[in-house]
Amino acid sequence: MLKQLIHELTENAPSYGPLPFWSWNDRLEEGELRRQIRNMRDLNMNGFFMHARGGLETEYMSEEWHDAVRACIDEARKLGMEAWAYDENGWPSGFAGGKLLEDPRNFTQFLILQSSDQFPACTDALAIYAVTGNTARRVTAAVPDADRYYAVSVGTNNAYIDVLDPAIVRRFIDATHEEYKKRIAPADFGTVMPGFFTDEPQHCRASTPWSGIFRNAFLTEYGYDPLEHLVKLFVDCDGFREFRYDYRKLVARLYVDGFVKQIYEWCEENGCRLTGHTIEEATITGQLRCCSGATVINTSRASTTSPALSRRIPSPSNSARCAPRRGEKRP
Repeated sequence: MLKQLIHELTENAPSYGPLPFWSWNDRLEEGELRRQIRNMRDLNMNGFFMHARGGLETEYMSEEWHDAVRACIDEARKLGMEAWAYDENGWPSGFAGGKLLEDPRNFTQFLILQSSDQFPACTDALAIYAVTGNTARRVTAAVPDADRYYAVSVGTNNAYIDVLDPAIVRRFIDATHEEYKKRIAPADFGTVMPGFFTDEPQHCRASTPWSGIFRNAFLTEYGYDPLEHLVKLFVDCDGFREFRYDYRKLVARLYVDGFVKQIYEWCEENGCRLTGHTIEEATITGQLRCCSGATVINTSRASTTSPALSRRIPSPSNSARCAPRRGEKRP
């Protein structure tokens, strides 16, 4: 049995050779690109990911960029290698090299909490709450029995997009995946260029995510208005566990459906593949704060990786999903 295993490994190992992240961090010159690909082949690498990195001098997604991509696909074809596309100029994936950040409507949104012992005068709050003892209620004016007032408003991050909104993610697909499809020969798209690597998509980095679509999505999902309860995301008052459960479960679903599943389905419909790496795999709390759980995106059937991006090797148990499992009851 052991001899058979060794034989099978020996016979099949070449087809499982490494595919490195190939950093594109200079002016892209066809001759040099082809030389480096041949060098990778000489080292028994089966392919590569064409990965834009800091220092890149060729304009990302320009015609010159796509000329370089096509030259690499051509060389990979000649050598029997795979030339994978990386879907962003850096990371996290989604901002289309900055194109989507030209429109503030695409920005990441998150919730901000302010508290005071007086009814707040802010005019941009989603909702204001009075807390008395362990009870919180939404108010529109001062009330005599309030121990504390809390205002919840929306902030934005102009460096990334709202991945919970599928319409915004569709703009990313149009600016990236569709452009690759237009410029790569049909015979190579999905074959020599097997698909796309997406990197560290996240709904909000260590903040409380929000979206322009969230309120209506919540009403549809659960039948009650989240604006009556947002303070419970920050203050441990009556009903906070139940509300946080509903909130986090919906954030996870919108993240998967809006970003990962939508891109996966586009790839499937267009004959290519999707792989990638999520974020903060090292700890469950880190996952919850950025992507709802490192393995939650597996519900989309995308092929994902969980690299350890440091010298410290975390516990394998940390890859456990922190989003609710199907059929799991609310607290």
